[in-house]
Amino acid sequence: LAVFLDRGPANLAALSLKARFDHAYYTRIHPELANASAEEAYRFWLGHGAGAGEAASEDDRLFQILGERAFPDAFKVDVFAGRYQASKEAGATLDRVDLLALFLQGGFTSDTDLVQGPNASRLWEVVARNARSHGQLDAAIRAYENALDCNGPPGRILHQLGDIYTAQHRLHDALHCYERCVDAPNTDRWAFINGARIAADLGYFEKSLSFISKGAHIWAEKEPWRRVRDHAYRAMIDRSVAEARRAKSPDLIRPTLEQITNLISTEFAETRILQNPDGYALLLCDERLDELPQGAVERIRSYVGHEVGRDV
Repeated sequence: LAVFLDRGPANLAALSLKARFDHAYYTRIHPELANASAEEAYRFWLGHGAGAGEAASEDDRLFQILGERAFPDAFKVDVFAGRYQASKEAGATLDRVDLLALFLQGGFTSDTDLVQGPNASRLWEVVARNARSHGQLDAAIRAYENALDCNGPPGRILHQLGDIYTAQHRLHDALHCYERCVDAPNTDRWAFINGARIAADLGYFEKSLSFISKGAHIWAEKEPWRRVRDHAYRAMIDRSVAEARRAKSPDLIRPTLEQITNLISTEFAETRILQNPDGYALLLCDERLDELPQGAVERIRSYVGHEVGRDV
């Protein structure tokens, strides 16, 4: 701002360190200013365009729509223009940035030949993010698939696909993406959490436990990992309880309890020493005791007491 106040509009002093005013660009997008001097056009932008977020140069416009200031060489702008003959409402031909903005809206994901060469996958990911932000989930899926076909980073892309499938309630497709994601290089760590939860909800408990096991290191057993682990354990118990009730055989629960007990025991690297070895063991339940089946409390007390060798 100090530079702007010192040099002033007559010298086209920029409003920020990155923004610059391009007279040729601005008069091209504003034909009514074709005969205006650079200072006049700049004053017009200051009074009418800057406050509305209008770009004053091509690289500013690129940054607005792409997040980068360089035009992507992977976009075949001439092919796109010739195929769709895009033009503005007033009849003026769109420039290459306008054409890129139109392409990024996500309606051209079937035209895979429009993006080729280095950084092609990166451009398809931009298309996918734009489509997803506007609720065009099918277009986002196709764009991410195009990015994968262009050798984009599978760890990041597969995680995004899994999230979109989850939003569409296509849980088996989401689970498949998360399975591929956690085995890919540079995977997104949330794929372990999301995959474990969906697998548990679908009843694929071994898959859920596999996600949990693989994610233990990358998550360092922090809270999100612990929560999904507990969710999987609870889903396993709920399934066993439901099956036992249908079969009217409480003993069907025991194998699941033993499996979970063994899993929990492996989470501790060393034996825990009780502060008071002669005291009672306290069993915490997240169920109301009066809602448990008759005799269940005594059976639990007896079972746990036998396992820990003390009164419960």
